[in-house]
Amino acid sequence: MFMVPVASVMGETGSGPRPGGTITVQGEAGVSAVPNRAELIAGHTNRAETAAKAMAANNAAMETVFVALKAIGIAERDMRTVGFSVAPVMARADRKSPPEIVAYGVSNRVVVTLRDRAKLGALLDILTRAGANRIDGVRFLIGDAEKLTDEARRKAFGDARRKARLYAESAGVTLGRVVKITEQSIRIPGPRMVQAIEMQAMSRVPVAAGELSIDASVIVTFAIK
Repeated sequence: MFMVPVASVMGETGSGPRPGGTITVQGEAGVSAVPNRAELIAGHTNRAETAAKAMAANNAAMETVFVALKAIGIAERDMRTVGFSVAPVMARADRKSPPEIVAYGVSNRVVVTLRDRAKLGALLDILTRAGANRIDGVRFLIGDAEKLTDEARRKAFGDARRKARLYAESAGVTLGRVVKITEQSIRIPGPRMVQAIEMQAMSRVPVAAGELSIDASVIVTFAIK
């Protein structure tokens, strides 16, 4: 959300719109774009009667996942392990019995960056087939945010000039050169998250990225003559 637009017209002494004064306005603009990248956290979770067996099974499954990712062109820099855990699974024979270890659970998760969002559906299918049985979320993001941010800045300045001309015309003065530019705010949206669900179900669900908006606000002071 932007602040309320700022506008002021001042003469040299601040008492009126006389030649030699300034006009200060706040310009705002936003640039919308469909996210062109996706990031997801996928992995494999399993249990076995011993920690060694659980780890061996998990390692085998994740190795298959990594091989599949490399086979479809995912670079090493776009794969990053973010979580690995081994924990006992406790259970009670009845309410009066103390908890006992009945199995061991192993979980391994990897962040995958997809630089071509159009391939997301195919990636989910490949991960499912390779043995990933859990996805903790899909995030959509804009890969060229700086370019779009600069476009929003230019549009915000254009909005400020438009407002200043309107005020100058209304005040009966002529708009002059730019005296001062202050960037008020830049809002770059964070990644849009899709709620975590089971991987098997995710592969069957169409995923819509929607649009993200980058917003800029600038305060510009113009001379008047």
